[in-house]
Amino acid sequence: MIYGLIMLREYLDEILDGTKFYDARAYNTNKPGLIALVDTRKSSIIGTVELIGTKPITAEEYCKWHATGKWEGMIFKLKI
Repeated sequence: MIYGLIMLREYLDEILDGTKFYDARAYNTNKPGLIALVDTRKSSIIGTVELIGTKPITAEEYCKWHATGKWEGMIFKLKI
């Protein structure tokens, strides 16, 4: 069985073109292996990647890792 990761197309394209090597999520997964990358707008598989590992991150890292592509340089504020 292959699992899918639903992503905004901008982040998905960065991973597929090799400019981004990770995705930050608010939750962890225990599904290593082949993962389908699914475009949120089209609900279609755009490509696949191999999930090789996960690691816990802080809320600050989560915000920083999402400031790429058209969001590069954007400052995300944490609401605690």
